[in-house]
Amino acid sequence: MDETRGGRDPGYFGPGVIGAEQYEREKKEVENLSTVFGPGVTGIGTPNPPVNKPGPGVTGQREEAPAAGAPETPSLSIAKLEEALEDNPALVDSFLPLELARPGGPRKGALQALEIAEQLRPDGAREDVLTQIAAALPNEE
Repeated sequence: MDETRGGRDPGYFGPGVIGAEQYEREKKEVENLSTVFGPGVTGIGTPNPPVNKPGPGVTGQREEAPAAGAPETPSLSIAKLEEALEDNPALVDSFLPLELARPGGPRKGALQALEIAEQLRPDGAREDVLTQIAAALPNEE
């Protein structure tokens, strides 16, 4: 018979067979189920992390605040911009603010395409828009 255990399964024999001291040890093992389930189930000897912890995988729960500011807008290539402006010169009002707000600064080719589209407007070019474009164009000297 095993000296650390009472023989068969812990809790099988009583104190009259295995002794009072061994019986108490086995009784504690049986109570916390450490002989049936491992530490992954009982949590004995391992820290118990919260199960339903909020995080990015749980819908509607975030630990970090959403980023402030406007969402990134995709920019068109200059060729696509020119095509869109040829089809509809009124798009200058939509594309000019986006081009001026680009993180790397406005592109010279895009500004030139916007300037040409503004001059081709059926009701004539607007001076304030042309002034904005001219101010954003780099000086060539």
